[in-house]
Amino acid sequence: MLVGGLVLGLFLLVVGTVAAWFAWRHFSADLPDISAVDDHRPAQTTTVLAADGSLLARWTDDRLIHRTVVPWEEIPQVMRDAMLAAEDADFYSHPGLDYRGLVRAAIRNIEAGATVQGASTITQQLVKNLVLSPERTYRRKIQELLLAFRLEERLSKDEILELYLNEVFFGRTAYGVEEAAHYYFGRGIATVSLPEAALLAAVVQSPNRLDPHRHPERALARRAYVLRQMWEKGFIEESVYRAADEAPIVLAGPEDRPPRLDRHPWVVDAARRELLVLAEEVPELAGRNWMAEGLRIHTTVDPELQDAAEAAVVAGLQAFDERRGFLRPFRMLDAEGAERWGREQHADVMRAGLDADEAYRAVIVRSDSEATVVRMGGVDATLVRAPESRMRPDASREWAEVLPVHAVFTVQPVRSWTPDALASASPEDLLVRFRPSAQAALIAMDVDERAIRAIVGGFDFRESSFHRAVQARRQTGSAFKTFVFAAGLDARLFSPATLYVDQPFTQAMDVGPDWRPRNHDGRYEGEMSARRALARSRNTVTAQILRQVGVDAAQRMAREAGIAVQLPEGLALALGAAEMSPMELTTAYATLAAGGVHAQPGIISRIEDSEGNVLFQREVIREQRIAPDTAWLTTSMLRSVVTEGTGSQARRLPFETAGKTGTTNQVRDAWYVGYSTRLVTGVWVGRDSFDPLGRGEGGGRTALPIWVDFMAAAHADDPPPGFPEPPPGVRVVRVDEATGLRARAGASGARDEFFLEGTVPLDMAPVDEERSVEDTLLRGSIFGFDEDQEDGSGAEGAPSHGF
Repeated sequence: MLVGGLVLGLFLLVVGTVAAWFAWRHFSADLPDISAVDDHRPAQTTTVLAADGSLLARWTDDRLIHRTVVPWEEIPQVMRDAMLAAEDADFYSHPGLDYRGLVRAAIRNIEAGATVQGASTITQQLVKNLVLSPERTYRRKIQELLLAFRLEERLSKDEILELYLNEVFFGRTAYGVEEAAHYYFGRGIATVSLPEAALLAAVVQSPNRLDPHRHPERALARRAYVLRQMWEKGFIEESVYRAADEAPIVLAGPEDRPPRLDRHPWVVDAARRELLVLAEEVPELAGRNWMAEGLRIHTTVDPELQDAAEAAVVAGLQAFDERRGFLRPFRMLDAEGAERWGREQHADVMRAGLDADEAYRAVIVRSDSEATVVRMGGVDATLVRAPESRMRPDASREWAEVLPVHAVFTVQPVRSWTPDALASASPEDLLVRFRPSAQAALIAMDVDERAIRAIVGGFDFRESSFHRAVQARRQTGSAFKTFVFAAGLDARLFSPATLYVDQPFTQAMDVGPDWRPRNHDGRYEGEMSARRALARSRNTVTAQILRQVGVDAAQRMAREAGIAVQLPEGLALALGAAEMSPMELTTAYATLAAGGVHAQPGIISRIEDSEGNVLFQREVIREQRIAPDTAWLTTSMLRSVVTEGTGSQARRLPFETAGKTGTTNQVRDAWYVGYSTRLVTGVWVGRDSFDPLGRGEGGGRTALPIWVDFMAAAHADDPPPGFPEPPPGVRVVRVDEATGLRARAGASGARDEFFLEGTVPLDMAPVDEERSVEDTLLRGSIFGFDEDQEDGSGAEGAPSHGF
């Protein structure tokens, strides 16, 4: 009997072993290779950071997944303990499968009559996330158990837990503890408290059902369970548990969470553009999927300056809108007139359709908090009221006050509509908007490093993502005159004291019509010094100087300053016919601000991979391109633009600045580019359609106020020092203002003037001061100038392109 039992037992053991072996072979046949975890590189969120380390944007190649991997040593013990207590308290004592946990879960589920407790270990969960498909079959579950054992043999417990804490889903788009801490608490995992760590561990069980934003009572109950588990399992003392359990749930508000949209989109877009260029130039960046590798892209932008820049642009454009009547109705009607207007104006709309390129006069028939509806030709449409900060600058006013019923405005369809489509369109589908108003761009970089501190490409990135600071190509107007004058100074062809006659003249051209430069205001001031001509932005004098200097020399000076675009060959170059971006023109002015030293601007200072290895570090390569004395004297003349010329609004700043206004033909573009000893800033204002800004607008009125507001804010806490003393090669001589010659001792009408070596006037001013300006100009000195002489540059005739 006993022997028979032993034989039977042995037989069953052998059969069971063989069956288990065959089962193992069966389920292992297509088992994934667990060694894949050795090279596991999860997709990580790339972050774009400001100069102070604050977060600007997060990039990912999957907008539903945000992950930032943190190393084991940076995950606080309280977070590790909370996750163990919540998900797998016996993690450090089981081999990958928790037998006791399985028994406990089975008993609870039987008692409850449903599945209320799972028994998957952290190792099993990790295997499921990393190497197995999401299908729910017995085969996959058995494979999960087998792989869990293999993973435990391959990695240490700490390594498994580190992988899990960086992989697990916490809700919304947050994967891993670092992203979860940022999403729920607005800061990194390193700073979480015990109640916060317990809350993070709590939501893992069911991130949607336990989301503390939507279901705080459920999240609180689950957190209480986790804290109790931490106490019962010996992770914390009872007193600590009691205190933590009483702590309220405090979550970060939307403003403190990681930005799902960019915080400063103009900055982020500029950084993205620069990164694309670097990827072609830097071997360490070539071929990388930088949207999913967890890179840390450090920018040079100062968030406070960026805030100031955006505020200045918005305020400047709102002031422009107010001046130009952007929100001023074309007409106000009574009820009867409005009804007739909406029916009779554009009566052919239903027959002809709507053209997105055409303007229509529509009357408002409804305006409330929900929508503003307009009517034209019997067709109702909804007016787009975005961006709200532009459509309703004063948010305290009701929409019915800003856009009143029975008011007539000029609108454009957002898209074209055929008659057939129009017949079935609802007012909600048929969208119209006001005709586009002006846009603006601002770029600011520091003088020494050429690091971009602020950049704005328009009123609102969401309204239009066209980055005018780097993408727009606009004529520069008088802002280009600076380089014409600098070329003449550098060639010693004149000095700031040299006199010219501001008057109309005609330049005969070898080909084409004669060239007749004119001042924009139609006024001519007669004789004036070169310094005053630049300060007052006189076109006729600049044209004379370009003819004297030569187009080639002016082009060379502009290129040395950093302007790389193709420049016009004709004399119209003097008046700003060249087209370039605000970035390029501001960079050229930065060369003058730095004493003639050129350097390429940049917005990315450093790029690191997810492990902190530096892939790119910005290096500033400086090159002396313009003589220091020429650069200093040009800056001195630009100082006069502020003190006695078109940039006079900048005088209200409590520190020294230099700069130049610019306005193009028909006021299509308005510029102001200038600098302190620390910061170079360029501002452009214009319409994307190239339509005129309007009578009375220009560099001094439209662009300069934006520049002044920004520079005031940028230097508010630490005013910059004044401009340096003249460098070697610059002499100070007292001159007679009326003649530009040396002043006699004690003479009235004299002032100190700066001269480059070789340009100091040799003669004394006459006592009678009755010589004509022509006598002075043609005295035989190096400043002689014949109005009829051509520069021999081969310039073609061209109209005036700016003032």
